Amino acid sequence: MATKTYILNIGGFDPCNGAGITADLKTFTALGTYALSVQTCLTIQNESEIRKIYWFTLDQIKEQIVVLAKLYQWKFVKISLTNGLKMAEDIIAYLSTINDAKIIWDPVMRSSSGYDFYRGINAEILDNILHKVYLTTPNWEEIARWEDKTKPLTIAARKARITNIYLKGGHNEDEIGVDYLFLNTGKIEKLVPEAISQYQKHGSGCVFGSALTAFLALNYDLKSASAKAKNCVLQFLDSNETLLGYHCPPEIMSQERPERFQKPFRSGESTKLEASQYYHIYNRGNNMEILFKEDDNYVYFKSLIGRHILPMADIYAYCLLPNHFHLVIRTKDKNEIEENLINDLSQPFSNLFNAYSKAYNKKYDRIGSLFQKPFRRKLIDSNHYLLDCIAYVNTNAQHHNLCESDGEYEYSSYQSTIEGNDVLVDAEKCIELFDGRENFINIHDEKKLILNEEFEN
Repeated sequence: MATKTYILNIGGFDPCNGAGITADLKTFTALGTYALSVQTCLTIQNESEIRKIYWFTLDQIKEQIVVLAKLYQWKFVKISLTNGLKMAEDIIAYLSTINDAKIIWDPVMRSSSGYDFYRGINAEILDNILHKVYLTTPNWEEIARWEDKTKPLTIAARKARITNIYLKGGHNEDEIGVDYLFLNTGKIEKLVPEAISQYQKHGSGCVFGSALTAFLALNYDLKSASAKAKNCVLQFLDSNETLLGYHCPPEIMSQERPERFQKPFRSGESTKLEASQYYHIYNRGNNMEILFKEDDNYVYFKSLIGRHILPMADIYAYCLLPNHFHLVIRTKDKNEIEENLINDLSQPFSNLFNAYSKAYNKKYDRIGSLFQKPFRRKLIDSNHYLLDCIAYVNTNAQHHNLCESDGEYEYSSYQSTIEGNDVLVDAEKCIELFDGRENFINIHDEKKLILNEEFEN
């Protein structure tokens, strides 16, 4: 009889089973390993919102570990959601008294629905944790909170002197889906996806972390395990169009990505624009170059949006910042779009960028491409995602510390949507999406509160 490959899995319980220890269990089982689970909390939630969390104490968590350690031996531990950084440190310290298993730490700081689990990062505690784990798997936003105003790649390279870092790139707008593995030997591996999914999933970070841990437990080296885990999470993302994914059977998950899942991939381009769809459109200056130097630049760019984009799409939110911009649009129905554009709805954006670049280059005596190519676009495939994206765009200036409140920022659609006086935004339709003006303001205030907490941290 074959010996089971045991993994100790420590994290929160999600009742909808999209994330947390139950999502981990499905992944571990699909990959032929056996997980022993220790619960850190019970969340009252579904895939779109968290209403409440009941946290376990350190002693209660230790009790769960002790009884398992009496019968089972594990060589790998996966730790995810904990009640703050200090709790993670205490659990990891206790595990070192049990055995010398390798620990994979997934520092879950915020849920996909926007709930913030951490209120601050203590640098000393963070380094203590990193010294004791074999690998940590932060995403782009999580690692940015480790060191204020430092680029994620720089942080990862610095912390990799302590331990191995797998930096997930799902939130990296410059290289969508591109991950980096920083080995503590100094070597860096760049993992570029052969395809990217147009679908988002609740719990995709959990699935990746558990898949990576499973492959390590199955004796794959870190580089191979990382590549296989990335393949698994891509299949999970593509499994259906909802926020709750399906787990493939082991004979599929452990193999190469099936042909039916493959899509052409070009860096930064996530989907083709089609009629009657909502999209998040964004782009930035080449090499982080400034796009808008003075007020006239912003005004001219807005006029070009009206000229080139409004004929093929309704705009629900925008924010123009010095070196990048964001738009939330809904492309018009086919019968409302000019026949010469229907097969290539990206052409109006090319016309917009070309017109602005030509005027900008002439005014500032420069040459060459001004915008990164291709421009970024993400399909918005759920009402929750749509509302969250509109709030994200409208609060983006505050996120970048360009104003104290979004009503103060002139080149965002937030205040003009409330007042209904913006020629670019269909304010009435946008307010209807939020079930009224009061709810529109409340949801944006909640988004700003989360951002304010990040700045304080």
